[in-house]
Amino acid sequence: MAEKIAENKDYFKILLAVIVIVICIFELIALGVIGRGGGGAKPTEILTGTTEFTGVIRTYDPGLLVTSPIDTATLNEIRAKSEVIDVTPTQDGMLIRTETRDDVYPLGVFLRQKNLTVYGVANIAPPATMEVVLPNGTSINATPGNVALRVVTEPLIDVDNEITIRMVAQVADGVLVDYSAPLVVSKEKKFEVEGTVLAVDYIYTYSIPWKERTKIEVEKLSDYGEVKYRKRNTVSFNQPLTISEVLEKKNISYITYIDQYSIECDENFTDEEMIRSDFDGKEMTFVPSILVIVSNKTVDLNYSGELVYRYKISIPTEINGTRLESNEIELESNNTYEVGSSVPLEINGTVIGNKIVLIKSINRSA
Repeated sequence: MAEKIAENKDYFKILLAVIVIVICIFELIALGVIGRGGGGAKPTEILTGTTEFTGVIRTYDPGLLVTSPIDTATLNEIRAKSEVIDVTPTQDGMLIRTETRDDVYPLGVFLRQKNLTVYGVANIAPPATMEVVLPNGTSINATPGNVALRVVTEPLIDVDNEITIRMVAQVADGVLVDYSAPLVVSKEKKFEVEGTVLAVDYIYTYSIPWKERTKIEVEKLSDYGEVKYRKRNTVSFNQPLTISEVLEKKNISYITYIDQYSIECDENFTDEEMIRSDFDGKEMTFVPSILVIVSNKTVDLNYSGELVYRYKISIPTEINGTRLESNEIELESNNTYEVGSSVPLEINGTVIGNKIVLIKSINRSA
């Protein structure tokens, strides 16, 4: 695939199945690799093995394939970007063609911030030699020759940065003549780093008793900050009802839904005793509602709950030679830290090349 990604739908079908990607370039050039021709010369033997090497991303092909659903507002936002030539729906996803190759990585960053899954084609500059391990366990060194190395990947790494590739290689006379199944290699790594607390929010989570669920007024509580309220009208039975009991009770006025395991009540109905009476004293659980308030103020409500602190923390953009996309992270903790104080952290992340592309967990280090 060259400049017109949009014309190569078959290529992007391959792109969707990243785990089983097979890109065959077939650039067996006139180097005496296929055969020397004439005079009955013996054909050159082609050896097949696996190789893993560190190369450099030189460019991306000028296009991206988004495989996640895209809402109308986001789609319009993408189309309005100056670097986007057109956006075309395909059976494999939404194909975005960019003005230049240099537009691919920044556009990929934007799309990931929208929680979209996106793929592109990276063109890789290989090292001068690569070690190829043969099926018998022996290895040979091969030069890249004139084969163009390309790999389908999420555009997580900018151009001119290192990336590790694993692939099946075909070698003749010490020269790479073909390859297949190229994959970007990622590694899980752990980092120790010192962070500085920039700000703190309080996350209060309250359990609201069933009969008091109607007393929560979200609008009034919004003065504290962000409020999320999951109102539950459910009553669950400790032992399932019989089918005949379900049929007998389904027409009770306050019941909006019933099955063998629970009922849903009218959202304003709060008479627990009536329910116990109507269901002959069966053992049941009145499911509490959940109220979450995120605030930088102290919140004191007369309900049982728990408090977790959410800290915004500044960290270095580079840790032991490995870069991060942002120098700010969030940490939720039961521990209390003052703004401006230092916090020792342990970061577990996925690394590609020399960049942490995904932070999987952040904890206070011992």
